Amino acid sequence: MNKISAKVAETTTPWRIRPISSSTHPAHCDVGWAYYDETDSCYKNFFGLNFDDAERLCRTVGGHLTSIHTSTENSFVGELAKSGIAPEKCCELATWIGLTRPDIPNSNWTWTDGTEVDFLAWAPKQPDDFRGVERCTVLNSDAHANLTMALFFRKWEDAECSLTKLAFFWKNFDEAEGVCRTLGGHLTSIHSFLENDFVAELAKSGKPYTSCCFNTTWIDLRRDPVNNNWTWTDGTEVDILAWAPTEPNNGLGIQRCVSVSPLNRQRL
Repeated sequence: MNKISAKVAETTTPWRIRPISSSTHPAHCDVGWAYYDETDSCYKNFFGLNFDDAERLCRTVGGHLTSIHTSTENSFVGELAKSGIAPEKCCELATWIGLTRPDIPNSNWTWTDGTEVDFLAWAPKQPDDFRGVERCTVLNSDAHANLTMALFFRKWEDAECSLTKLAFFWKNFDEAEGVCRTLGGHLTSIHSFLENDFVAELAKSGKPYTSCCFNTTWIDLRRDPVNNNWTWTDGTEVDILAWAPTEPNNGLGIQRCVSVSPLNRQRL
């Protein structure tokens, strides 16, 4: 599994899971999840799917895309959405939340978890149903000191549900591989230079490359700590390598995983 990129209202989008269970507690939140006492729930960022696929993955781990019911919860989700992501000025961050409506004119908005719509935080002139296809919702998590975007900070916009969002950050290789396995796969293994080019193009599809808005993409290759050999985690043969110049360099003696650069299609 690799990162998929696209554009939505000039924003990039991670998404999150909110578990259904009301019995959650800090001690019961898995590692990597954030606890919020107002809702007694656990929250987590994941990246890179359209709205329907994001909701589907949420359900596989017992949750839904986040519903929001107070201004303080809205602020919490907005802050969590940008955790671990450098606030570059050219990259506004937006996050799928669970608010959606059917493809029927003047239909009502509902939360995917079935809770009451008792709080709304639309940005100015939103929802606008641009081009008549916007039935899902994102929360803008950072204005990046842009006075125009400041009006959208921690506010919601409707968005086209089918668009996948730029996934420009994973906390680590293992988390990325774990999500891929949840979906029944692995991080991408690559077995030809043609496939390498395809993965690199897919990683930047829908969004022009910029140094601050796009980084590299995890692939399946990692170093065995015992014998120091490179292996694919899906068990397939390592039959091609496309290292960038001076790579692999094992910087600081701790580099055991591999990413591909969409800019030069080489591995780092």
